[in-house]
Amino acid sequence: MLKKLTWFYIIDNRSIKTQQHGQRMVVKTLFEIYLDAGVSEDSDVRGILPESQKEQLRRADTKEQRVRVVADLISSMTEQQLMMTHRKLTGIELGSITDLI
Repeated sequence: MLKKLTWFYIIDNRSIKTQQHGQRMVVKTLFEIYLDAGVSEDSDVRGILPESQKEQLRRADTKEQRVRVVADLISSMTEQQLMMTHRKLTGIELGSITDLI
């Protein structure tokens, strides 16, 4: 009975599924933006990357290595940092020039 209640109220909850879908989309979008920035020749595009990742991506020889650097960058962010970065990079919220991301 407890398993059924857990599935009904928690695992199969529409609100949770909606939130999880949104979170996956945020991570996917940031991943694509950072991966593209890592191979871009445009200094403005590469400028969105943190300095340590710019250097790591520059040294990465293979796509797998670049994917790993970007995955590590995203996984090191808190949920709040992830959401703020996503909003700024997608133009949803411009923020201030003094904001740290």
